[in-house]
Amino acid sequence: MIEIRRAERRQVGEILRITNEEAARSIATAAYHDEPLERWESAWDQEHEAYPWLVAIQDAETARERVIAYAKASPFNPRDGFMWSVSLSVYLETAQRGTGLAAQLYELLFSLLRAQGYQAVYARVALPNPASIKLHERFGLKQTGLLPQFSWKFDRWYDLAILTGRLSELKGPPPALKSVTEVWELKRP
Repeated sequence: MIEIRRAERRQVGEILRITNEEAARSIATAAYHDEPLERWESAWDQEHEAYPWLVAIQDAETARERVIAYAKASPFNPRDGFMWSVSLSVYLETAQRGTGLAAQLYELLFSLLRAQGYQAVYARVALPNPASIKLHERFGLKQTGLLPQFSWKFDRWYDLAILTGRLSELKGPPPALKSVTEVWELKRP
């Protein structure tokens, strides 16, 4: 059984494991080496109330439960005028690709972000990656930019697609943002 939950700090190491596995085998992340747990724990400590971190748990009802995928939002830019815009990430264990799990994670993530009052989403996708482009387009993002030959990995240059999307129609000043905790009970599965 797979269950999607709000991530907990104790799961940051499992989230990082998935990211590091992705870094070792694909261009989806520009990292060459395992990233330090301390950096991810610091990001968690600073972000998890303002930006949703979600995990997909396999064997959720057993002692063998483990994180098999995650999706999260993070600040697009620290300047005040960008506080209603977020950067998106979603990563899955290899065995979970093509199962629809990324879309399930994004369904909940987008629902939370809307309820919190966020207005715009942003994603970067190293090309070629048709599955990631299709996923983001399914959620209304469009490629609005291209950074040619912007990432070097596995002995070649890769283009980086910039995808952006709206979470709501802009009319007047943006709303006050709510915390993840404030909206979680309303939106959780």
